[in-house]
Parts: sequence; structure tokens; C-alpha cells
Amino acid sequence: MSDHSEDEREGVPLPSIRNEYADDTVKILLATDNHIGYLERDPIRGQDSINAFKEVLQLAVKHDVDFILLAGDLFHENRPSRDCLYQVMALLREYTLGDRPIQVELLSDPNDGKPSGYSFPAINYEDPNLNVSIPVFSIHGNHDDPQGAGPEGALCALDMLSVSGLINYMGKIDLPLDDAEAQNTGIAIRPVLLRKGNTRLGLYGVGNVKDQRMHFELRSNRVRMYMPRDKDSWFNILLLHQNRVAHGPQQSVPEGMFDDSIDLVVWGHEHDCRIVPEPVAGKRYYITQPGSSVATSLADGEALEKHVALLKIQGKEFELTPIALRSVRPFVIDDVILSDAAEEEGFDINDKIEVTKYLKTKVNELIEKANRDWDERNTRAVAEGEPELPRPLPLVRLKVDTTGVSEMSNPVRFGQEFQGLLANPRDVLTFHRSKKGTTRASKVKADVPELSIDDPDMSIGEKLSKVRVQTLVREYLAAQELQLLGEGGMSEAIETFVDKDDIHAIQNHVNAALRSLMKGVQATDVEVDEDAFEEVVDKVRGDHEKKRAEKQEDKQSKNKGKGKATNDDSDASIDSMMMDVDGGGSDFDDQASDEPPPAKTKAAAKKMAPAKKAPARGKSKAAAKPVSDDDDDEIEDEAPPPPKRTNRAAVLSQSTKKAPAKTPAKKAAAKSSGSKATQSTLSFAPPGRSSTRAAASRAKQKVSETGAYSRRRRFAANSDSPYHPHPPSPSMPLSRAPAELLQLILAFALDGSSYPSNVLCVSRTFLELGQPILHARLQFRSIRQLILFSEGTSTLVCAPRTLSITLTGGSANFEVFKHLAAALKRCRKTLRSFDKLRGSTSGDAEITQVPLEVLSLRLHSHMNNPHLGYIYEALSLANGTSVPSGFYAALRSSAQLHAAAQIVPTATSHLIRALSTWTAVQHITLTNLSFPSDALGRNTPFAYDAPLLPALPSLRTLYIGQATLLPPMAVAAMLARPGQDALAHVRLVDAYPLSIWGARIRRRDVEDGAAALPGLTDAQREAIVERVRRVVSCEKKTGRLAGGDDGDAEGVLS
Repeated sequence: MSDHSEDEREGVPLPSIRNEYADDTVKILLATDNHIGYLERDPIRGQDSINAFKEVLQLAVKHDVDFILLAGDLFHENRPSRDCLYQVMALLREYTLGDRPIQVELLSDPNDGKPSGYSFPAINYEDPNLNVSIPVFSIHGNHDDPQGAGPEGALCALDMLSVSGLINYMGKIDLPLDDAEAQNTGIAIRPVLLRKGNTRLGLYGVGNVKDQRMHFELRSNRVRMYMPRDKDSWFNILLLHQNRVAHGPQQSVPEGMFDDSIDLVVWGHEHDCRIVPEPVAGKRYYITQPGSSVATSLADGEALEKHVALLKIQGKEFELTPIALRSVRPFVIDDVILSDAAEEEGFDINDKIEVTKYLKTKVNELIEKANRDWDERNTRAVAEGEPELPRPLPLVRLKVDTTGVSEMSNPVRFGQEFQGLLANPRDVLTFHRSKKGTTRASKVKADVPELSIDDPDMSIGEKLSKVRVQTLVREYLAAQELQLLGEGGMSEAIETFVDKDDIHAIQNHVNAALRSLMKGVQATDVEVDEDAFEEVVDKVRGDHEKKRAEKQEDKQSKNKGKGKATNDDSDASIDSMMMDVDGGGSDFDDQASDEPPPAKTKAAAKKMAPAKKAPARGKSKAAAKPVSDDDDDEIEDEAPPPPKRTNRAAVLSQSTKKAPAKTPAKKAAAKSSGSKATQSTLSFAPPGRSSTRAAASRAKQKVSETGAYSRRRRFAANSDSPYHPHPPSPSMPLSRAPAELLQLILAFALDGSSYPSNVLCVSRTFLELGQPILHARLQFRSIRQLILFSEGTSTLVCAPRTLSITLTGGSANFEVFKHLAAALKRCRKTLRSFDKLRGSTSGDAEITQVPLEVLSLRLHSHMNNPHLGYIYEALSLANGTSVPSGFYAALRSSAQLHAAAQIVPTATSHLIRALSTWTAVQHITLTNLSFPSDALGRNTPFAYDAPLLPALPSLRTLYIGQATLLPPMAVAAMLARPGQDALAHVRLVDAYPLSIWGARIRRRDVEDGAAALPGLTDAQREAIVERVRRVVSCEKKTGRLAGGDDGDAEGVLS
């Protein structure tokens, strides 16, 4: 790979056009990796990708380009959301359709690549029914690639945009329908041929394929480019979306393996911006790598300034001008070595408080640097006649080398300090330790056999460096007590989650597996005894696993009969993409078939060693033998309790203590195996188990104690999941399991699940690891869940860190704050019990409020609610944590339209009174509310010129959105209050001094209110006005039908 440094390129003249003629010059806007939809649910960064794409289209209109060229990953997800598709289609329609004439003439067949069975052409501006002003050509990337087999099934989001006439999808390679076809099918690249004046242009697109396959096709001379006979007189552009940086053997595409007739390669997939054309040693073409238009990872390459390019082509000459994207959120990254910093700054490396203080100082410096860089770019743009853009919250990443440090603080809690100052407070820090003694020999190589984590010949260090993640996941799942799910399907779902970034892969697999299991059990259609129900479930699950294994074996057997692919070991043997096809009657090749050229050499492929199989799972009861007396006693002590509720709140409310034994369980034991497995498996069970049946009994009891099962005699179609755990597979100590992986999966699954009990009932391990996650992050999505939790009497397994209530839609619930107060009292009771266990004798007197990191309420209120007094009682029971991590309180309405306030004035009065008890709150968000007022619109029971909020010395940011009857002078009086110096940002979005039919509050209204505050000297008023200008920002975000200042553009209201 050619990695030219800046010094090496200084002496190389950049390509340019000597004598430019407008009629012969093709102007193209180049962009790649837009990743639209990345973090679209994030309240701060959700619109970053769509804003950058909008700027790309605006630049195309501004520079009057002939067309736009995109090199893959237009979307971040393979299945973008409806909102994401809607915004992209709206932008494309807004900026690329119109009456402007197209200056480039299409010379290739407009029907080449069109969908079969339809009459409209593949190139949208050749369709007489469409009025296209700026064509958009795009290939797919690895994030938005087609899924399925054959032209009917392999579809992606770009196909939807293509058939709607908004883009021209090129570079699509139809997947073979069977393995035999795959042996006779290489990669065929058919160009889009264009002409403008005397300039002839060929666009060759190759959508993303697996790097291993692309490497194989290139080395085997199986990539065929269909070129005109006079290809040297054309300017040829190749678009591809592959790894440029080598990640391992055959995991990247070498830069020097393309046809010599190519003039410029536009390289997608790599996110770091190397947009200046780079020559390739021994080749005549250049490579440009625009990079992504939005940062999708907090890495060094993403911190480079984002660009697109204006490409001009005339004849065989070209000129590329980088254009910086202004709307991209600023991103700065730095690293620090704590041991070196401790020597320079003179602090103790093992003092967590001193280390945290130093890291906060470094983060604040990075924030100031990001804001300073944005202001400088904004000033230059304004000087050039561009509009001023409001400063967004920056992205900051500080990489901390903790070598030699014994303990570090929680990075998530650390980031809470910077809520309202950063766009990524949760991951501002990343910790790592320097590696010692690492050699090239320790790297994982693709041609070595897969290694097991249980290999006795490897040390712990060798296991961590050599064992592959796929092997680790497979062995981990194989040793778990999965009663309902199969290891193969779960492994594939995790692989899809990682490789495709499909956030729904695991949840979809779990839902599909449970539905399939339920259908299989229902298909028996016989009365099932309770004791035999476990056998039925186990049999159905075994049948599903057997079918999956048969499909895998059929696929492997077909692969054995494949012909051996040709391969030339010499890298410089031949240009792998050189393929001229002779034909008559036209300027292009007309080859009758797509068969690849004959192979030069043949080599016998080595047979792969058979994959080692995991040990067999649980045995049936018919084959079981009696167990020892010790096992019998252990089983008899653990009988399942009566059935309990299975919803989320019930799981939260149940105690984890064991119930006393009631009835003895039956004796059973797993059949001992007569031979050892060919490969040892991971050990994930705690030591001391005397039998697998005893373990199954304990797991059954613990799950049933938490309300995860409902015992019924017959499996009904509309029943909850009454699954009993089946005997686990032979396993060994849990201490060697990577529990972090399972915790991440559970945190993701529980966060988006409306019925978390379905997740927890999978296994005992899921319950033990998942219940602390549920209790640490209390989430209530229905009033019934909140009631069940508030009525619980048992203590929680851990102290809650966050609490959220989301009751969207419908009418207001009159007793929600009453139940919230009861729920917080239960949390306080848990904290007091923990305090007593630590030896404190005054726990009841000390703990009066529940320390939380986040309190989020999203609900309605009603003026006739007789229980609004509970607002003060409930909210006064919460406060921020004792550590300086911040307390983020968000009270929102569920209203989606900017039409009327949903937090009524009476409720606002109780809310403001409760704020005085929040001694540690740092960030407050209030939306869709109305402030108390009298007939004259004055703020009551507070004076019109009284501070808006009570004194909160810890408060750093305040967000008020969609508010009515908000006095601007009250905001100014709040800033003038002594002790409110920590307040750094007050953001008023769609805030009105009267009703929504009037004008919104502007910053000058708050300035006028500050200037009119009574009892201040002129110098004090000037200081308050200056602080208002520095701290307060007023914005218009949501439109309405008519009236007021609705004619103003969205953005800052100065």
C-alpha cells in the first residue's frame, strides 16, 4: 500500500487542467461514507449524518456540478428506518430534481442494470417521466449492501431509491444462486459511459464484497472490466468500497492490482480523509480517498477535518479541489500517559480524586480547543460570505494510559460532569494499558488452525492474543445452560450484530426462535404432563438444531465438489483487471457468456480438518440413571414455589432469597458419557456442583422465584412462556467465562425490551447477570409496571443509578406521582438496608433522598388532577449522586406536536418548589410546560421580576423547550442571583412569553429584561446583560400552522 507522507508529496505536482474549456469539462462532486442514520436516536448527534448529507447536496447545487458520485455506505444500517429513508428521499427530491438541463450524454445502454419486468431505464435522467437536474451515481458499501441471492432477492436500500428515480445504483453484483454457479462466475464490471463535448468518461463501480473474495478474484484474474476498444482515449474512474489498510492476510485490496487503463480510483470504506490524489508506484493512476462525512467512531482518523471534493475532468486531465464540510461536529482527540503526567504535575497516581481532577482539566482544555477551532472556521467562512452557523457541542475523546494505576473511576460517571458541554459525555474517556513484549509472531494468522481457550499448552497471555473472538463466542455459548435457544443461531446473530452493525439481530433471532419453539410444541396437540413438558420442549429444540446442522452439512458437502480455483502466487504476474473483449457492430464488447478466462495453472487444494464438535447437550429422562444419595438430598431441598407474575415490574419486585422447600423433587441424573469429547470446552459453571440434574433444579427454582415462569398443564397459543429449564450440558467453573460479553448483550437486550422477563428466563446465568442491570437502570413503560414495583416489599439487588418513566400517548394518569413517590421510598429502603449491612447505625437518619445519576419523566399532567401535590413529595425524594458525576433531570411531555403545553401551570408550581431540594442537580431539561400566571400574564405565585428557579449552586445547564407564559425578566433575574455562577448555558427553544400564537422569546428580550431589573446599579446591569449574551441562547425549532414569528427561519433567535 502506498502511504505517502506530506513531505514525500511536496515535490510531486498535483494533477491539473492546463487549458480549461467549460463545454468540455465534466464537474463532479465526490463523497463517500455518509452513514445516514448513525445514532439517529441520539438526542444530540441524531441529525449529524443527515445534516452533512444535506450540505453535500447544497455544495453540488452551489458549484453547478454535472453529477454527484458516491462511493458506498450512504446508509449506516442495512435496513434503515422509515424516518431515515424519508429524510434522504426528501433531500434528494429537493436538490436533485428540477428543470436544469443535463450536460452529460449517456453513451452506454440506459437499460443496462434496470429491474427485470419493468420498462423504465436504469439511468434516471433518461426517463421521460422524470425531471432530473443533478444525477446521483452510487455504489453500495458494507453497511448498506444487498441481502439475499439472485436478482430477485438481493436487494438493499439503494434499490428502493433507484426504482423511485432518485439515484442511479451502479456496481451491484448479483450473488450466485448455488455453489456450482459460484465456481463459474467471477466479478463482471460494466461501465456507465458518458460524454460532454470532447471529454469521454467511463464510470466503473464495484460495490462492496467480502475482502477475502475480492482478493481471491483479483489474484485469480476473475475480475472482468468491459471496456471500449479505444479505452485509452477515455478517462476511466473506478469506484470501490473495500479495506485499503491491511487487517490481515487477504483482508484488504492491494492498491497496485487494477487495470492500467484506470485514471482515477475513488476509494470508499476508509474513514480518514486522504482526499488529495496520491500516485501509486509503478502505475499511472491516482487514488483519492474522501473519507466519511460523519464520525462513526472516536478514533484518530475520524478527527481529521471532513471533506468532499470537486472533481473536474477534461480529456485525459483532471483537477481535484477539496471542500471542507462546515456542518460536521468538531472532534478533537488526545492521549495522556498518567505515569508521565503524575511526574510532570506532581500528583499521586494512586489518588483517584487527584487523577480525576487532572483528567477533568485535560477534557476542559480539549473542549476549549474544539470550540476555538469551530469559531475560527466560522469566522473565515463568514468573511467569505457564508452564513454563520451556531456552535454545536463538540466530540472529545481522551485516551488514558493507566499502566501502573491500581484503580480508575467509572468513565460513564466521569462524563456526567460534562453533560451539556459535550456531545459524547458517556465515552469521553477510554482506558488502556501499554503492551509489553509483543512480537510479530504473536499475531493471529489466517492460515493457522483455530485455537481453543481451554488449550492446556497455552499461557493466559497466549490465549488472549491468539484465540479468535469467533471461537471464544462459540465455545462460550456451547457451555451455557441455554434451555430455549440454540448455540448455532445465537452465534450467527452475534456475528451479524458485530459485522453488519445490525442492532436488531439478537432480538430478532430470540423472537424468531421462541415463535418457532412455541409452534413446535403446539403442533404436538396432546395433553402434556407437567413433568414431561420439559422433554417436549427439549425434543422440539433438538429437532430445530438438527435441521440447522443438516443445512450446514449440505452446504459443506457441495463445497467439497467445487472445482479448484486458479491462483498465481506472483503479485506482479498480470494486471488482474485487464480484460478487453472483441466484438463487432459496436464500440463495446459483446461477449456471449460470462465465463472467466481459462486458468493458467492448477493446484490441488488442501482438505480442511474437520471442525471439532462441542459436547452433547442434556440427555432425555428415559436414559437417565439414579444419582447418588448426596444428589438426592440436594434436589429435595429445592422445590419450585407457586406461579408468579411474568412482567417486568414483577421481576424487579421479587426477592432473590430462596423459598423454603415444600415438596421433594424427583430423582434424576444425566447419563454419563462413555468417551471423552474431542475438544475441551469452556468452564462457565460455579464449582461444587454434584450433578447436572441438581444444577437444573436450582436454576428452575431461582427462575420461578422471580416470576419468570407460569406453570400450566397445557401449552396454549395465547399463553406466556411457561418453559422449564432442561438439564444443562457438562460444564466447569464459571470463573473462566468472559462475563463482560454476556453483560453487554443483556444490557442491549433489556434496554429495548418491553418484556424483560422473556430475556431473563432464558437461563439462570441470564437472571443472575440481568437482574442487577434491571435494578441499576429502572425503566417503567406502563403505569402497571410502576404500580407493581412500588408495591414490592423486598430489597433490590443493587442501588438504582437511573430512573425513567415513559408514558407516551393517551391521557394523563392522576396517580403517577403518587406511585413514583412509593417507588422511590422502596429504593430508599434498599439503600438504608445496604447502609446497615456496612455497619452504619444511623442509616435511617442519614439517607433521606435517593442519589440518582439520571431522572427522566416523560408523561402528561392535568389541571384537575387532585394528586399534583405528590409531585413535590416524589421529586424531593431524589437527588444527585455524592460523587461529582452530575444529576440529569429530564421532565418531558410525550406530545409530538408543538401545539399546547402538556405540563400544566399547577404542576409546574409543585415542580419548581421541589427543585429547591435538588442540592446536586447539574443539568435540567423541561419541555412542553406552562408557567403559572395571572390574568395579566404575570408569573405567579412568584413576582414577574423574581428568579425563574430557586437557588441551585450546582446547576450547570438548563434547557427549556416548548414553554408558554415564560417571563424573559425571570430568566435574567435567575442569572443575576448570587451563587448561580456555575450555570454555563441556558437554552430556550420555542419558548414564549405569552401563548404560542405570539412571538418566541429572543435573546434580546432577555437582555432587555436584565437591563430593567430593579435594585441594581448601572454597572451591575451591564454585567448581567453581558452574562446573558454569553450564557443564554434562544432558538426556533418547531413550526406551527400560522401566526407569530413563524416566518422566521429555524435556528438561533438573536
